[in-house]
Amino acid sequence: MNHLLELSPNVYMIKGFTNVFVIAEETLTVIDTGIRGNEKRILKAIGELGRSPSEIENIIITHHHVDHVGAASRLSQLSGAKVCAHKDEVPYINGELQPLFFFHLSDLGICFWPLANMIWPFLTGRAKAGAAGVDVPLEDGQVLPPLGGLKVIHIPGHTPGTVCFYSPQRRLLFAGCAVQNWFGRLSLPHFSWDVDKTGESVRKLAKLDFEIMCIAHGPPILHDAAQRIGELSDKVQVIRAERG
Repeated sequence: MNHLLELSPNVYMIKGFTNVFVIAEETLTVIDTGIRGNEKRILKAIGELGRSPSEIENIIITHHHVDHVGAASRLSQLSGAKVCAHKDEVPYINGELQPLFFFHLSDLGICFWPLANMIWPFLTGRAKAGAAGVDVPLEDGQVLPPLGGLKVIHIPGHTPGTVCFYSPQRRLLFAGCAVQNWFGRLSLPHFSWDVDKTGESVRKLAKLDFEIMCIAHGPPILHDAAQRIGELSDKVQVIRAERG
């Protein structure tokens, strides 16, 4: 299976610049979709599992950036799946508000939002995702059926309605863009709406009990993931204290 990496029983990652995750139970759940056109790779991977598009019940989105929601509309049309996202992301995903991009040079660095808005379309292939249409607005603390109960964790910062999805039963966290893992280095995302809130959200995640962390950008962490998040949170707190 060239497209898939199994991270835990029935939990698969479709590798890419933005990783997509599939939970394969009685029905299928897709977490994030990648940019427009990525639905082809998702459907090919699902076919490799011996499953069909009609088995996708829900497409759950961590946040509104085009590299996460770009293929959601088309995948929903092809499968009949419902699109789910936090209520604060709905106006962005539905195309009512412009996407939010702010570029930070370091974990708590200087913000260069004009640069971000200039280069992001070239990185993603288009300026915005277009109207995907959210069928199910999500709330913090809401529990979804997959993996014995997948809890919605609201972690504003990267965007106003960024969420993670946490399975206590599996000790597994779908972290989205709460963090990024480039070249073995865990860090805050470079593109954030509010970098201070992003740091606070990482601190919130450090209180959870999980072994595996599925990350949107970079390889997953399959062991001691909560410890790694805790170390990052401590680093952020030190930097913040030094800057007063």
